[in-house]
Amino acid sequence: PEAIPGRVDGFVRDEHLHLVAATVHAVSIAASPAEARSCRARDDGQFSLELPEGEWTVRAESPGQAGDPVSVVVEPGRVRFVDLWVRPAGVVEGIVRGRDGNPVPDATIAAVWRHRTPDGADDRMRGALPQAQAKTDASGRYAMTLPAGAQTIEAGRPGDGPASRTVAVRPGENTRCDLRLGVPSRIEGKVLDDEGQPLGGAEVLAVPS
Repeated sequence: PEAIPGRVDGFVRDEHLHLVAATVHAVSIAASPAEARSCRARDDGQFSLELPEGEWTVRAESPGQAGDPVSVVVEPGRVRFVDLWVRPAGVVEGIVRGRDGNPVPDATIAAVWRHRTPDGADDRMRGALPQAQAKTDASGRYAMTLPAGAQTIEAGRPGDGPASRTVAVRPGENTRCDLRLGVPSRIEGKVLDDEGQPLGGAEVLAVPS
């Protein structure tokens, strides 16, 4: 039978509490590779987005503005209500290169929103949330609009090790972030059940911390 989607409804507001037209982006958290969906919020800020079951991050973007992601659990046939906020944003752009130094087309770019401690460091206990995705073009270039502040940009493609950099995004400015892919890593191990016996057929996921 066909899977029944859920829905996320809400409004988009700016930092002055005004309702604004925007594009609403959703990125799946657990799926690998991550799945992305989007819709348009009307001039009165209202939006409605159907999504498959699972956990998603949802954020809004309007000209010169973008918002931080909100985590939402979508359930089949149910509606979740979420208000989204946008604030001044900048553009992060750059080129992704491979181990040989040549530009990499069709690489996946992800902006990862990380929880921060009061002193501004990564809060590894609370992890990270995907907030935006893009693909490099034929010349290895990419660009994405992100909220002002520290943003972590990650790049990857099958067969290569990922690359990551954190940059400071300033409102209304373009920030350069070139990335170079490395040698892939490999994780090996054994999955055991509650009684310590090998468990076949288990799915193993690696999630950025």
